[in-house]
Parts: sequence; structure tokens; C-alpha cells
Amino acid sequence: NTAPVLNSSFRYYRVVVKNGVCPADTSAPKELEVIPTPLITSTVPAERCGPGTVDLTAQTNLGVVEWYASNTSTTRLATGNNFTTPNLTSKLNYFYASGLFRGCASLTRTSVLAEVIPILIVAPISDSTYFGPHVFNICISATDNGIVNWYSTPTGGTPINIGNCYTTPLLRSNTTYYADAALRGCTTVTRTPVNALIYEVPVLPTIPN
Repeated sequence: NTAPVLNSSFRYYRVVVKNGVCPADTSAPKELEVIPTPLITSTVPAERCGPGTVDLTAQTNLGVVEWYASNTSTTRLATGNNFTTPNLTSKLNYFYASGLFRGCASLTRTSVLAEVIPILIVAPISDSTYFGPHVFNICISATDNGIVNWYSTPTGGTPINIGNCYTTPLLRSNTTYYADAALRGCTTVTRTPVNALIYEVPVLPTIPN
């Protein structure tokens, strides 16, 4: 019974034995119950920033939900609508939910994604230098093609620019900017300082002839 129904279906059978003209003998009825197959009706995937555990959810129309590490594994990881995964480090991790009702399991298991979004890293870069006032074009990159945000302070504030490169205003003195990167709501732990250094142009005194 694979239809999404909640009730068993029943059949009754009797054995009739007859020999020639002798009266037939009928057995007592035998009942055959077809138990409905449970279905996973909904799932809720989850994600987190960086390695760790993820909480997944699944619902079944009958019985309880069982969790497995693969579509064919015979080792049950947990039972219940909610499942906390082991510690995860890979980006994409699939677990499988199956319904169980009176000993009957779902015909197919349903995959549920537990995703680990990597914590981005902004690589440090060498100082940018120039002699005298100058407009710098500073470029930096982040892992996993994260979006780079530029700040004028090491913490807090709003970005003054978004993108791998930042063109500064005209600078007349040493200035430090700070960059971090974000990917789907996950941001680098600390900002990377980027120095724009202005070296003073020496002025020679007037030398008499």
C-alpha cells in the first residue's frame, strides 16, 4: 500500500475443501492486513558558518522519522523529527530521512542538506607607498570569491566601499584601511589592515652660488 493514506486495508480469505459429492468444508477466515507505507512529507535543511553541528528537521505522515548517513546505510543515526548532525567540516553534507510505521519503512529515503559555509580569509598584502600626496588604487582578494568590504576602522562602522579594489581619496598622510569578506552572511573573523603610506618629499634648502 504505497498511497498516502493513513489506514490499513484488509482482505479476508477462506479455504474451501471439497471431495466429490461430499459436503464442502470451509476453514475459519484468515485476515490479511496491508499496512500503509509512511512518507516523508516535509524537510528543513540548515546551514552554518564554519565547522560544527547543524540541526535538521523532517516530518512524516505516519510513525516516526529515522535518520541515516546514506541512502543505503543500515545504521540508524537518530530517531525523531529533529536531528543534530555530527561535527561537519565539508561544505555539502547530505543526511537521509525515512518514515517508520509498525515495522514498515518508507520505500525511498529523502535527502536533507546540511551545509557548512566556509569562514573566508582575506590575505594580507604589502603596504602601498608613494612619495608625496597620491590617490591609491588598492586591491585585495578573499577565499571562495567572497565579497570584500572596505572600512576606515578595525571594528564597527559601515563599509566605505564594496569590491576587491578601492580607490582612495587624495591622501597627504599615512592612512590605514581595513578589509573583510562576506559570503552568504558569513564574514571573516577579523579585518585585514591595508596601509597606504605617504613618504615626505625632501626639500633641499637654497644653496648660494
